[in-house]
Amino acid sequence: MIGRTLRDDAFNSARRRVVLLWKPMATWTVLVWVLLVATLAPLTSALLGRQVLGSEQVWGNEELLRWLISPVGLFYALMTGSIALTAAVVRFAGLFRIVTDHIEGRTPSATQTLKELVPQIPALFRVTVFTVTAAGVLLVPLALALFGVYGLFLTEYDINYYLESRPREIAYAVVSAGLIGLVWAVAAGRLAIRSVPALPAYLDGHRPLTVAIRRGWERTRDSAGRMIRVFSLSLGLWLIARAVAASTSFYLAQTAVEALAAATDSLTLIILATGAYTVGTLALDAVISFAGFSLLSTVLVKFYYEDTDLHEKVPKLPGLGALSMRAARAVVGWVGRGRVAILAALILFVGLLATGAFINPAPPPGPVEVIAHRAGPSLAPENSLLALDRAIDAGADWVEIDVQRTVDSVLVVVHDADLMRVAGSSQRIQGARSESILGQTLGTEAGVAPEDLQVALLSDFLDRARGRVQVMIELKYYGRDPLLARLVVDEVRRLGMEDQVAFMSLDVGAVRELADLAPETPRGYLSAASVGSVTRLPVDFVAVALPRLTPALVRTAHASGQRVYAWTLNDPGTMVSAVDLGVDGIITDDPVLARRVLGELAALSPAGRVMLRFRNLVDAPE
Repeated sequence: MIGRTLRDDAFNSARRRVVLLWKPMATWTVLVWVLLVATLAPLTSALLGRQVLGSEQVWGNEELLRWLISPVGLFYALMTGSIALTAAVVRFAGLFRIVTDHIEGRTPSATQTLKELVPQIPALFRVTVFTVTAAGVLLVPLALALFGVYGLFLTEYDINYYLESRPREIAYAVVSAGLIGLVWAVAAGRLAIRSVPALPAYLDGHRPLTVAIRRGWERTRDSAGRMIRVFSLSLGLWLIARAVAASTSFYLAQTAVEALAAATDSLTLIILATGAYTVGTLALDAVISFAGFSLLSTVLVKFYYEDTDLHEKVPKLPGLGALSMRAARAVVGWVGRGRVAILAALILFVGLLATGAFINPAPPPGPVEVIAHRAGPSLAPENSLLALDRAIDAGADWVEIDVQRTVDSVLVVVHDADLMRVAGSSQRIQGARSESILGQTLGTEAGVAPEDLQVALLSDFLDRARGRVQVMIELKYYGRDPLLARLVVDEVRRLGMEDQVAFMSLDVGAVRELADLAPETPRGYLSAASVGSVTRLPVDFVAVALPRLTPALVRTAHASGQRVYAWTLNDPGTMVSAVDLGVDGIITDDPVLARRVLGELAALSPAGRVMLRFRNLVDAPE
């Protein structure tokens, strides 16, 4: 199948035409990038920054979900999706003009194409709005079906039980979701492929868009299979080329930097090499992306002209005249043989500017605290008194625990909504009385007191931790609990441990309530997803999921006097990445590993710290 597609005239003809027209295509791509920087980027900033990101309001995890499914959230999703897609549509529109001019015997010109298409950008934006809306409509049945699978198989117990214990229900859910997703992907993919020719038809005069879609759909019935094969091959080659280029360049750069680090103590050479790699990799990726997008676009244009008769259904494009290639030659011709050295020096200089501040002088990381997540489940059953003792022995600075309220207002240390995952009991914490929760066994171990392996009271934990370790209390909400924050604060005050604890929650409302109830006690916001700057919240620290951890967030938090903790890090690679970003603490299931990694980092030489920066620059944490 692949071999036949490689020999397909549609693929080979498109490939040859991209090679032939690469200069005007490249010029057009550069013009579009400049146009996007000048117009769409400020527009996006104005749309989101002023109304959402720039406001004083902060939406946390649950608030963000409610906002996204609200009319306002859907409107912003539609607008941002449409703006992002407009870039691709405008790029394709220009390539369509260039290839069409060549097919019809005219000299392609990127500058003339720009003059013709700029007035059409509002119409092209309407196309993207329609496309994003259609995609959203197509996603609705998939989302409903997946929600139905979740409701059918995964709602009897807390979701963590299914994810960790992997009972047969999760296999049923995965298989059902996979089959539903496959059916949806086949149906949606065929709809998309059959509708793709509507774009060149629209650009060629089939107006309005509904007419272009209808005519494109009618005239691709017999050739859709070939279109899918050629498109899939072109896309696959593009992705493979990017992967090969990225892995090869990383290997060569890593080898070069390691050799420099071994041969010299000069940080300048290492910085220059890293900067050259960064700029070179970006340039290589831009070239490959240009080639891949141009190939897909050319395949579509050829399909429009050769596999359909759509171009015969409207008047021919107005003649553009014999236009010169001055614009393309002005951009491409600059790089002659005599200027290669200048270009290389420029790459090194830009690389130095781009990475010098990032790498040099690579100071050693400051003190980083170790926070045992759920009291350290790698050492003993999570949230157990035994885990608390062993986390202290491992050198943890903090022990983080989860607290909920039973129906009779007793505070117990449990993470999930029920005990199914940790104790095999389906009882839900907030709907049960304390006597049915306390004493449930979390695990067994010879020579350990039974109470150290049972669900415990918050007071038991605080008594055991007194004078030995600081305790980070996360308030767990499964639905709203108006009493939980007040009861936790009262319990801490009753035991006189205000100076040994900190409060934390995923719930923005709870964080604000804690600021009123206990302004003297440190409190933090646990951020998995949010809109708005979490540093605006009345907190002393933020705990951020690693994918959302950025240097800018760390700088902003520190400028506001807030500490930054990264969660949940359980391998050396992510710990190293977080430390290099400047976090103040690591929340981990394995405090023993965290202590070892931090010790090794503290012992690094200056060259070793530069290598660490290089690693994080080219291998961002997942």
